[in-house]
Formats: sequence, structure tokens, C-alpha cells
Amino acid sequence: MSTPLKDKKPISRYSRWYHQRSSSLAWLLNFITLNLFVFWIVGLPYFSFFQLPPAKLLTHAGILLTRFYFVISYLGQLAILALLPLSLFLTPFVIGFPKRGKLLRLLAATLAASLVGLLIIDMSLYRLYHFHFNGIVLHFILGGG
Repeated sequence: MSTPLKDKKPISRYSRWYHQRSSSLAWLLNFITLNLFVFWIVGLPYFSFFQLPPAKLLTHAGILLTRFYFVISYLGQLAILALLPLSLFLTPFVIGFPKRGKLLRLLAATLAASLVGLLIIDMSLYRLYHFHFNGIVLHFILGGG
């Protein structure tokens, strides 16, 4: 009669590698998803800048398509701004240092707060100058004119 411990297959190298990182990757996925919703909420003032062309130029279907396009663009652009930096900078950290959970959370919170801060600055700049944050605006801010 065999015991349950003898019937177990040895853990493969890939299985052990994945198991060490799975909880950190799951936390990172949840964190990025939460930040996606934060970006969508913080970015809501962008809707106040949206203006339709004169009604004479568009049909009702054209107005509906324009609004639909704006909503899809809004969701997609802010999703890219939230997902790309967080996933590009934090996923290699999780893969390289699986046992550093506290440091991962610190880096993730710092990066997410910085990104939300940049989004708020971009909205303020757009409200003032009708330009998004770019090199010309950065030169204007740092160079003084």
C-alpha cells in the first residue's frame, strides 16, 4: 500500500518558479485594475472639454457616433496611461524578485500616485492652455518662457 506522499510527482522547475510568483502577480493584476478605475474617475473632467461641431454639419447618427468615439477614446487612452507604465515597470520586478512583496507594494503605490499626479497636472495644463503635457509645455515651465 502506498502512502499519499510517495505518489506525489516531484514539483517541476516551472511549477516552482510560477508558484513563487503567482501571489505577487495576482496582487499586481488587482492593483493595476484598481488603478485603471482610479484613472477613469480622475479623468472625468476631460468630458467638460468635449464639444461637438455645429449641429448643421452632423446628422443624428453622426452625433451618436461622435459621442461613442469620444467615450471609447477616453476609456482607451486612460487605460493605456494606467496599464502601460505599471505593467512595464512592475512585472519585471515581480519576476526578478518574487519574495519582495513589501518593496513591490511600495514601488507600485509610488508609481501609481505619480501617474495620477501627472494626470491631474495634465488636466490643469489643458484647462489653462488647451495643450496636453508635452515637450513645449515642459520647456515653458522649466525655462520660464
